[in-house]
Amino acid sequence: MYNSMMKSFFRSLALCLLLAGSLPAVLSCGDASVVPLTPVNPDTPSKPDTPSTPDTPGDPASNVKSTIFKQNTDGHKIYRIPAIVRSAKGTLLCFAEGRTNGPDDNGDIDMVVKRSTDGGKTWGSLILIDDAGTDRYGNPVPIALGNGRIVLVYGWSVASSSMSSKVFVVFSDDDGLTWTGKKEITNQIIAQKQSIYMTGPVHGIVKQLAPAKGRLLVPLYGSGAGGSDCVIYSDDNGVNWTHGGWVPGGGGEPTVAERGDGSILLNTRNYKSSDSFRYQSVSTDGGTTWGPATVTSLIEPGNGCQGALLTYELGSSAKDTKILFSNPSHSSSRRHGSVKLSLDGGLTWGRMFRYTADSTSDMYSSYSDLVLLGGTKIGVAYEAGYQNNLGILFRSFEYSEINKPYAYE
Repeated sequence: MYNSMMKSFFRSLALCLLLAGSLPAVLSCGDASVVPLTPVNPDTPSKPDTPSTPDTPGDPASNVKSTIFKQNTDGHKIYRIPAIVRSAKGTLLCFAEGRTNGPDDNGDIDMVVKRSTDGGKTWGSLILIDDAGTDRYGNPVPIALGNGRIVLVYGWSVASSSMSSKVFVVFSDDDGLTWTGKKEITNQIIAQKQSIYMTGPVHGIVKQLAPAKGRLLVPLYGSGAGGSDCVIYSDDNGVNWTHGGWVPGGGGEPTVAERGDGSILLNTRNYKSSDSFRYQSVSTDGGTTWGPATVTSLIEPGNGCQGALLTYELGSSAKDTKILFSNPSHSSSRRHGSVKLSLDGGLTWGRMFRYTADSTSDMYSSYSDLVLLGGTKIGVAYEAGYQNNLGILFRSFEYSEINKPYAYE
C-alpha cells in the first residue's frame, strides 16, 4: 500500500512539473546515428544528418519490421540486451548477448552481432565476437567512428555472477565482419573501492562539440565510493580509456547523449520500488564531473528497465536540441515500448511513438536501442514478447510519426 501511494504521489508530482515546464533538462545520447555515410578523417568527428521538421511526412510506406535474433537458434536458447549502431558505410550492426542455456543473466553467455546492409529489412548470419567458455560476456556498448572503425566495449564475469568485474574493448575495421585487437581495459578505468564495472548496455557516442570534441563516451555503472553511474572515455579512438566522474545519486544502466551546447545528458534507470520515474544528470566538461541526479517525467516499470537516449538534432543550444528516448511506457510491467520526443533538450517530453501493439503478446517489450537511419527515418531494436519470447526485433519509423501525446499507464 505504501509503495502504491508513493508511486501515485511521484506520478502526480512529475505531471505537475511537466505542465509547469519546470523539469530539469534530461540527458540524451548521441550515437552511431551521428556517423555520415562516407568515411572521414578519424580525428574529425562526424556531424549528424540534418533532419526535417516533425511535420515532414517522410515515407512511412518504406518502414520495415524484421526479426534480428530468434530464440533457440544458432546454438543459443535466448538472445537479450540489444545495442545497435550504423556504420560509416550505412550498415546496421545489432549486438546482443547469446545466452547458451537459458534466460538467466549469469551462465554461459557469448557476445554476438548481426549485420543488415538494406536498412534493417534482412539480417545476415550470426557473427560470434567473443566466447568466454562457460563464463559470461555481456552488456555491449558499440560506437561507430567516422573513419569506418567500429569500437565495442563489453564486460566479463564468472558464470556464477551477472556482475562484471572486467571490461574489454575490441575493434572491427571491415564493417563488423571480423573483430580484432581485443584488450582488457579494467586497470585503465579502475576507481577507488570499485569492484563492479557494468557497461551500458546501449550504444556509446562520439562527442561532436567542445569541450572534449571527438571524445568517445561509454556509459558505465557499478559499485563505487562516489556513486553508481558514470562514463568511461577515450580521447584516442578507443585505444586508452579513463574513468569519468560519478553522478551523485542515480540508479544504473545509464545512457548518454550530447546537446547543442556541448553538454552531455545522462539518463539512468530507477531501481526504487517507491516511484517509477527515471533520473538524469548533466556534465558540462565532457564527463569529468556531473551534476546531481534529478527526477524526470519519464515513466518506467516498477524496479526499472533499461532505456536508450539518442540525439536526433543537436541544434544551437541545449534547449533547442531534439532528443529521443526509448523504453517501456508503463508503470508496472515491461510493455508498451515507445519512443518519446523532447524538443527542448530533455526539459519536457511532449510526443511519443508506440512501436509495440496495444494488446496481445506483441505489447510486451524490455531493453531497446535507437539508431538514425538517414534522412528522417529512425530505427529501434528491442526485446519483444512476453518474457522476451519473440526474440530481438527491429522496426523503422519516420520522425513525423512521433506525433501522439506523451502518456503512460
